[in-house]
Amino acid sequence: MQKVEDPVTRYYHKLTYGYPFKSTTPVTKAIVNSSLVVFLAWQFMPYKYMFRHFQVSEYTIQRGYLHTIFTGSISHRDFGHLVPNAGVYLLFGKLIEGKCGSRHMFYLSLFGSLAGIAAVVLKEKVLVSDEDVGKIVPKCNGSVVAGALAGAVLAKYPLTSFNPLRLKHSIANELFMFPMFIPVVFWLMLEYYMWSQGYVEHIAPEAHFAGFLSGVLYALRYLR
Repeated sequence: MQKVEDPVTRYYHKLTYGYPFKSTTPVTKAIVNSSLVVFLAWQFMPYKYMFRHFQVSEYTIQRGYLHTIFTGSISHRDFGHLVPNAGVYLLFGKLIEGKCGSRHMFYLSLFGSLAGIAAVVLKEKVLVSDEDVGKIVPKCNGSVVAGALAGAVLAKYPLTSFNPLRLKHSIANELFMFPMFIPVVFWLMLEYYMWSQGYVEHIAPEAHFAGFLSGVLYALRYLR
């Protein structure tokens, strides 16, 4: 009798021998699509509306815009901010959701968003003086979910291989296989570069790293 693989095992084997970008991962798809919609809204909607509803800070929370905890987590004002995060969503999100299910993907994204806003509020409470409160600029926290996914992959699946070119020839596959920790390292290097160069006008690096840490902790506790 032929053994039938369950969908998760089959998906995992596909990851090992060629990364399947087309798969049933609804939460990942929703995050990517909503991030794209919000990015387009930044290009065409009035800035006053977008600042109020799609950027987050202690000020927005105090004013009662609690939804910005989540809308800010899919918010990207420029193309350079959107592209690397969308790549992380597709690469890591499909791995985690395909292997562990949509529920864990949702909770991982949720905890990343909460960790991000906690880091932003803590920084503004502790490091910003009363005289400089008026200078606080609300941030787009689009990288907190990407950070949570990167942290989860680094904690649980660092050596899982993927083939971004999806080559079918066995020798070619061996040449173009990469372990998952490599794109995680690149993401961390990019985040550090943006932080060191002072690119903090509308992004919050502290939130990104808080999201990353939340992903590590969640993966170690809940992901198999």
